[in-house]
Amino acid sequence: MRRLALAVIAVLLAWAAPAAAQAPTAAPPPEPAPPPQVMPGPPQMQPPPPPQAMPAPPADPTAHRHAGVYLHLDLGLGALVSSASTPLGDAKISGAGGNFSVAVGAAISENFIVAGHVWDHVASNPTVTLAGMSASSTNSSLTLVGLGLDLTWYDMPSNFYITMTPAITSLSVDVGGSTSNTENGLGFQLTAGKEWWVSDHWGMGLNLQLAVSSNKDKGTNPPTWGSSSVAVAFSATYN
Repeated sequence: MRRLALAVIAVLLAWAAPAAAQAPTAAPPPEPAPPPQVMPGPPQMQPPPPPQAMPAPPADPTAHRHAGVYLHLDLGLGALVSSASTPLGDAKISGAGGNFSVAVGAAISENFIVAGHVWDHVASNPTVTLAGMSASSTNSSLTLVGLGLDLTWYDMPSNFYITMTPAITSLSVDVGGSTSNTENGLGFQLTAGKEWWVSDHWGMGLNLQLAVSSNKDKGTNPPTWGSSSVAVAFSATYN
């Protein structure tokens, strides 16, 4: 019996061995799924850089200063009087009219100007007085003209100024287109005024002028005419 049992066990082992060899092996574990792909979004727009301000132009170092080239103009209204002692008695010619002047030069230091200056004072249709008797003239004029050296000082920042002009002068009378002139003489004009800046280099304002002159008439033993004038004028200055 024992031998029979061993034979049965041997047969069973011989049968089981091929079956065990043919048993399927375990399947390998599944590979992990790849991560989902993310579609790239549209590129982000960068904001444009802020506009850069234009640089301010450099300031003019000569603005609102009295330096460099000088041009001055006056135009105003006033009165002119000339008188002399003549063989026929005391004579006087007087009347109201206008005045004009122009000066061109330069500042020799800031606020101090030296220039050439031409000015005149005119009385239209003046009154003539001789030996106490007066008469009004028509179609006539009395003119005092000066050419001299302009010396001007400015007080800053108020822009008040004073101008002194010693000058060579001439006095003339025009009646109906016929003109009589005196000899050249010596005169002086004093001006005081104030201006306001209307641009970097132009100023405009008002001034008061006083002019005096002495002129010898022409002829034998001529009288000497003493003249004086006062005027208020508008002014314009470039500096």
